[in-house]
Amino acid sequence: MKNLKIKHLIYIIFLGMTISIIGNMAIDFFSLKTIFPINNTFTNSIYKMPMWKGVAIVGIFYPFFEELIFRGIIYKAIRKYINIIFSIIITSLLFAFIHFNIAQGLYAFFASVIFCIIIEKYKSFIIPFVCHLSANITTLLFYRDIEKLLFKDKIFLFTIVLILFILILFRINKKEV
Repeated sequence: MKNLKIKHLIYIIFLGMTISIIGNMAIDFFSLKTIFPINNTFTNSIYKMPMWKGVAIVGIFYPFFEELIFRGIIYKAIRKYINIIFSIIITSLLFAFIHFNIAQGLYAFFASVIFCIIIEKYKSFIIPFVCHLSANITTLLFYRDIEKLLFKDKIFLFTIVLILFILILFRINKKEV
């Protein structure tokens, strides 16, 4: 892993959480679930299963294999033959496609772009996996219970999270003195 420090890992975890919150809020804000209903039996069943099972499957198992396949194999293979921008776009389109839903696919596309940038920066499969794991667990927790209890004003929360996202990206890219 290229120059990985604990503080970078913490930023990556917060980045994953931020990706989740921004992505899910954008889906809600633009009413994408209404325009493109999520009629996926598995997706609906995730929220009904015990939390430990959801975290194990959606939070750990899926991110591990999705990162292994999409960033660890597909992205690296494509990257050997074409430039970084097209490699990221092709990988992200494929990643979006496997979500079988336009609303989730849009979210997955933008998350994949960030995961590809992370793998380019750190040259490690583990770092985008941690970011992906963090995003999925945040989605599972945030959209299962917490949203109903705490965050009624989504515009306010969206603005706060967007500011945090920008600050996290700035801190990750800031050169060490």
